[in-house]
Amino acid sequence: VALALNNIGINHARRKEYAKAIGLCTEALRIRRLNQGAEHMDVADALYNIGNILDEWGKDGQALKFYGESMSLYRSKLGDDNVEVANCLQYIGSIYVRKNEHDQAITSYAESLRIYRLKHGDDSLDVAGILFKLGRIYGKRAEYEKALTCFSECLRIRKAELREDDLDSIAARRFVEAIQRKTRRC
Repeated sequence: VALALNNIGINHARRKEYAKAIGLCTEALRIRRLNQGAEHMDVADALYNIGNILDEWGKDGQALKFYGESMSLYRSKLGDDNVEVANCLQYIGSIYVRKNEHDQAITSYAESLRIYRLKHGDDSLDVAGILFKLGRIYGKRAEYEKALTCFSECLRIRKAELREDDLDSIAARRFVEAIQRKTRRC
């Protein structure tokens, strides 16, 4: 029953019917806690799903709470260096960016980056994605050397893993070029 409620809730979220989605997923979470215990991995996944829906809905404070709870469970069950922890940290970082809390975003992204590098290696697209996000923050903060380092490494990975004409590669290249223009003017 909990799985069905959760899946229906996710379908409502895809249609941007967030209130219905949260109601169904919250009921699925309640059932999972009751039947499987508060520390079960399915509970962590349900918390994460609710965090995603709240995040998409723009309910940043509530999304942070659910991501934090799911991350705590993932850490306790899977360890601090698990990709599920990195995924939570990445979403938490994105919320902090929206809230213009860049120090917290950098902290979340840096830890996520460390885990992705540990689990996927230095040349994965997950690493490139976090580097891109860090580069944008550093660019906003006028920390151009750090931004250029992040964007350049991101571009190198994306060109190797994708193609040079892939949209993600093009975006990274444009940021590298923009930062280079800014640093020449300074």
